[in-house]
Order: sequence, then structure tokens, then C-alpha cells
Amino acid sequence: MRYLILSSVVFSFASVQSQNLVPNGSFEEYTTCPTNQGQVERCVGWTSNSASPDYFNRCDTNGFVDVPFNLIGYQNAFDGDAYMGGATYLEGAPTYRECIQHALSSALVPGIPVYISMMIATGGFGNDPGQNSLRYASNGIGMKFSVEQQIDYSYWPGNVALYRTEILCDTAVWVELSGMYIPDSAYAFVYIGSFLPYDEIQVQVIDANAVSSAAYAFFDRVCVSTNAADCAVTLMVDDIRPPIRIQGSNPFANDLFLSVDNELTENSTLVLIDELGRIGQQVQLPQGTKEFVWPLPVIPAGSYFLQLRNSLGRSRPIHLVHINP
Repeated sequence: MRYLILSSVVFSFASVQSQNLVPNGSFEEYTTCPTNQGQVERCVGWTSNSASPDYFNRCDTNGFVDVPFNLIGYQNAFDGDAYMGGATYLEGAPTYRECIQHALSSALVPGIPVYISMMIATGGFGNDPGQNSLRYASNGIGMKFSVEQQIDYSYWPGNVALYRTEILCDTAVWVELSGMYIPDSAYAFVYIGSFLPYDEIQVQVIDANAVSSAAYAFFDRVCVSTNAADCAVTLMVDDIRPPIRIQGSNPFANDLFLSVDNELTENSTLVLIDELGRIGQQVQLPQGTKEFVWPLPVIPAGSYFLQLRNSLGRSRPIHLVHINP
């Protein structure tokens, strides 16, 4: 059995203030009650970034954008009385997406991890199926950041911070999409929508008799914070690509045993990151690595993150907690 021995590293920690950096992240505050589709700007702070996403609120009484029953589907708000929504796919239109945007209350700090989450649900079977029924459900719903405000784009690919890989077909449920993200720039704006290339979007028919050959998603409780508790985030190891597995308990006290689901196809770097985003150690993992062990005799108790980097990009970090033996 082949093991790589990784050397230990010592960090010092400082306190970090935390809060949800997305103002009005549950879309409850509004200037005027929405009465029809395409009225995102009536929700305080939010604007349309692409095409015509929609703002839904229980205050609407005409049924168009009401909560829970509206033109797009039947869905109670996950938090409060309101949510947003937009088309995530349109058959035959590779660049068509409906996205929303908001300025963060403070810019992200490069290298400092943030926890991000949002609730998503699939639209379909609305109160006017003759006009707005939807044929598909899709994957690819997610979150993206930008340093400067992006205005009126039709498709903005690449560097997505978080997105759902599986198709969500059940129109009756809300699903949490969450993870940890390490920004590489001072991002000041957040965007919600679908940002995958057209040929990477997967769809599934949910209504074969639908008029519209599109997929649609609802969004609620958008959160970005340096504290996982603010966003109710549960980190999913399954989201690591290529996946790294912890072979043992977490929190851990002594040696840390890890494995890769599939042998590395190229030389890679394993990076250990502290709570403030500082890289404490980088270890080269040669092609073919399958299992490795890291003895940690001097590392202080606290939270850390493991991230694998190679020419394919950076995996989503694994959250580790070290306790004193």
C-alpha cells in the first residue's frame, strides 16, 4: 500500500466577524407589491441581470405572481412570504438565462473562505398551464460572483461558485444548495441563475404536454457569510472533484488518513488552509496516488480546509476539525 507522509503546520487564529453579506436575501422587503412577471426591481436591492426573471410575493392578489399559487407553479415560500424565480434553460436558445443580482454589503476578501447557500425549487404546473406550463426540469442552478456589476448579459459562463449537478424534478420541495467558497478576487456582487454552458445542462421532461420548452427554478434564502452557522451550511464531501475521502473520524485527534476515489491522473497539489484562508502547507501528490496519511503532532485545535489543485482546477474544500488528543 502506497502512502505519502505530509508534514505538519502551525497556525494562529484571529476572530472573524460574520453576517449574511446578501441584504434582503429572503426577498421579504419590497417597495411595491409585484402584480405581474418581470418585476424583480420591486424587491429592495435586487435587479434583473438577464432577460426577465420574476418576483413572487403573497401580497399579490391577482394570481400572476402570488404565493403559493402563481403562473409558474405551486410553491410556498421557504422563508417568509416571497421568493424569486427564473428560467434556467430554453430549448434551442443556448444563451437564454434569467438571472438576478445584488450588491454584497461588503466585498469578499481574496483567500478568506465564505460559506454560501440558497434554497431552490423547480417551477411547473402553474395556474395558467395554457400559457406558462414548463416541459423540463434542469440542473445547473447556482450562484456566481463578480467584482463589478454585470449589466444585461445573455450568457456569462465559467467560474461558478456553486451549482446543482443533479436535476431537481420534484416541484413540491425546497432543496438546500450549499458549500464553502474561497474567492480569488474582491467580489462585490452576487448573481443567482444558471451559468453552465448549454451543452453541460441536463434536462428531464416533467410535463410532456407543456407549451413552453423551458426549465424554471425558484430561489429563496440566499446567504453568503464567513460563518457557516449564518447560512445553515452543511458541507458535502461528495461535491469534491476528484473526491477526497477522510478515512476515520472528523473531528480527529491524531494521524489523518485520506484517500482518492480514483487514482490521480496527473500530478496534483494538496493544500491545507486555515479559517482565514491562509495556506499553511502545500504537498505534491504524484500521478497515481490513491491513499496517503498525514501525521499531525503539533497542529493546534481548530478548523481547517483541504483542497486539491491541478490543471483541471480546484476542488471544493473539505472541512476538517482538529481536537487535542
